[in-house]
Amino acid sequence: MKEFSFKKSAKNRTKDILLSIVLIFVSSLMLVKSYNDDSKFGLIIFSILLFGGVYLLFKALNNKSTVIVNKEGISNNTNGMGLIPWKFIEGFEISRVGASQALVIKTNDDQALLSRMNGISRKLMQSNISKLGSPVVIMENEFDESLSTVKTKLEDYKDSL
Repeated sequence: MKEFSFKKSAKNRTKDILLSIVLIFVSSLMLVKSYNDDSKFGLIIFSILLFGGVYLLFKALNNKSTVIVNKEGISNNTNGMGLIPWKFIEGFEISRVGASQALVIKTNDDQALLSRMNGISRKLMQSNISKLGSPVVIMENEFDESLSTVKTKLEDYKDSL
């Protein structure tokens, strides 16, 4: 079967762009205020908000695929998770996470999968196990299609291997 991918939805990209513009604007106000007050704290806040706003803006404007599915496995490009090989994937489930939904990828050997990850990704993925029963969780806003459609496509692809 042919490789396919998902991108962040236009609605979520627009939200990210607006949020980044707000962060950049607020950071500019902090710069003016800290300049007038000679405040080092204001400069620190300015730097953090500016960096966050610019980073978010570049991420939102970059329309690369967030999730790629191919014969090797599923690659998540949003959080450093990287490639999850098919040999670790048992199935898929949709779960509620707060006010949102997420695709939970059920795995057969959590520890072997986690041993392939870097330190930060490993810690984040370990926290997913206690909350959702699997280390591999992808939030719905990372897809430009409904989670039920995504789940069906992934199951069909897995069955065709």
